Amino acid sequence: MNKFFFLLLFFISCSEKQKFDLPDLLSGEYPLLFDTSQKIFLQNNINIIMQLRVNTKGDTLLCAALIENQTLNPIKINPYNLQITTSKNTRFDIVWSNLQQHTIKAKSVDTLLFKFSPINNLNLYKKTDYKGDLDSIYYLTPSFIDNTNFDEIIKFSLSTSLYQKYKKNYSKENSIKTFKIKDSELLKNELSSTIKVINSIKKENKSNDASLLNNTITIEGYSIELNFYNLDSNLYLNAKFINHGKDFLKLDPSKFIIKIKNKFISPQIVSVLNSVSSIDNNYYLVKGGRLEMKLKYNNVISNEFSLLNDGINFVTGNDVFFPKPLQFIIETLPVKE
Repeated sequence: MNKFFFLLLFFISCSEKQKFDLPDLLSGEYPLLFDTSQKIFLQNNINIIMQLRVNTKGDTLLCAALIENQTLNPIKINPYNLQITTSKNTRFDIVWSNLQQHTIKAKSVDTLLFKFSPINNLNLYKKTDYKGDLDSIYYLTPSFIDNTNFDEIIKFSLSTSLYQKYKKNYSKENSIKTFKIKDSELLKNELSSTIKVINSIKKENKSNDASLLNNTITIEGYSIELNFYNLDSNLYLNAKFINHGKDFLKLDPSKFIIKIKNKFISPQIVSVLNSVSSIDNNYYLVKGGRLEMKLKYNNVISNEFSLLNDGINFVTGNDVFFPKPLQFIIETLPVKE
């Protein structure tokens, strides 16, 4: 039988007690339980009991709602009207529910399950795709029942001892190191000079000023973002490329080689997402082309390294995009947002 049927029976059997607990089936997967002093909500003969749990990774929240319809009419449920809010007032929609639009019959009880995947640290997420360590507090408004006005904000919080235990055993934020481009002003000037030379050879008159912000290099319609970070004794690169320039760009992920002192380290390709054509693992970005890739460098721990400049080329003339290898140094991230 479906596990949610057992879950429903379990909740119904507990409804008279005005409380419920997840069975081992789900509580084992989501062991961390948030506290709330507002477990029961009553309005127009509709009772709601809510519970919030999280998995040990801290990347998925499970919300369970036991809804008791004591009215003489069915009520309509739209779970996708539900949002969760972080302590920084950032809102996130649900990513999954066991029910879509649904009707609870008169004088009956039903159970909804929701999953959220909030971004707890925006600064870190922009660079690493890691959503950040779990927050200790979340807020939720039960606005998923049509034609009702549940406007009370529910506060869910982890106990201090449980949150400290989570941080001790599962926190990643303190172990992640991010990197920034060294001597960014010098790179901007060198890149502008290189593009100027290439344009003069092609007899093209364009603006040659480069800009560099948060590891994103932009010049003449070309945008290249290079975010390196260390995690679990490995180095990763999240790279994004957008071509609104005139020339094609050729990308070869295998040539994104880093150098630490006199040691050269080749990458392992984790993923490539693109809207461009590829030949022999070379990706060609025409105007309007985009590409994102994730590379991994095994067993690399260093506060400084260089990225060789052979991986990005202009197709016309086969000129390298960067005039020389890029230097990266460790950085300190801004305060958690």
